[in-house]
Amino acid sequence: MLLQNEKQIEKQIKEYLDNLRSPNIAVIGLAGVGKSSLINAVFGVEIAETGAGRSVTLDYKKYSPDKCNIPVTLYDSPGYEAGGDAMTFVRKTFRFLDEQRRKGLEEQIHLIWYVINAASARIQEFDINILNKINTDNIPAIIILSQCDRASQEEINSLKLAIEDINFTKVYDILEVSASPLKKLICEPFGLELLVRKTIDLLPNIYSDAVILAQITDIESKRELAWRHIAEASFGCFGTGALPIPLSSLAGALGGLGYLYSKISSFAH
Repeated sequence: MLLQNEKQIEKQIKEYLDNLRSPNIAVIGLAGVGKSSLINAVFGVEIAETGAGRSVTLDYKKYSPDKCNIPVTLYDSPGYEAGGDAMTFVRKTFRFLDEQRRKGLEEQIHLIWYVINAASARIQEFDINILNKINTDNIPAIIILSQCDRASQEEINSLKLAIEDINFTKVYDILEVSASPLKKLICEPFGLELLVRKTIDLLPNIYSDAVILAQITDIESKRELAWRHIAEASFGCFGTGALPIPLSSLAGALGGLGYLYSKISSFAH
């Protein structure tokens, strides 16, 4: 009986993993602002190229779940260099957002991470144009001030004030992040866990689980999600009250559930 129930639980959790809804997240910003390092740090896999400040993509690049083995679809913006053709970058971004919206709910962009180098200390005109477009299209967005370990607090504060002075009709979250600190021995990555939590908050509920499973910075959220689904599957098989033990002991009591917990909590890693 235990073996039969265990197989049923495994089936239910497999169905849950197979039916996850994948959100579409676009990561937009200049070449060299740390977009690739940010993606790699949050999701734990080398799904984006890093180029030490040089352009590594010419158009929006798609990283789908079947290619990068995480239940999230990511789009990385083309590698526009500082001082390059800003209007071409803006037009490509407008066209990309419009094309995705026309494809329908499953293909449209559900959230944008807009990345600006913290050391720049000011927001560019092309940034304002793109953020206004995002605002008009009602796409949830997070403005990420990247590489904050390489900027002074004065530079960071100046950039924040410059963004706030624009008075976008939609209020954006502005987060200070360092995904890959230059001085690794004295500075740890920071801001990533808050970024993940804000991402989960801004996405529709049907996409939240996929982000929790895909990311590697907020481990507690992954554990809570794993236990919740294991508990639901277990109680569905054994019946409420059939196991008078704490939830923390559930996997051990049901033998094979330890494996399932491990599979969910370390999904794709």
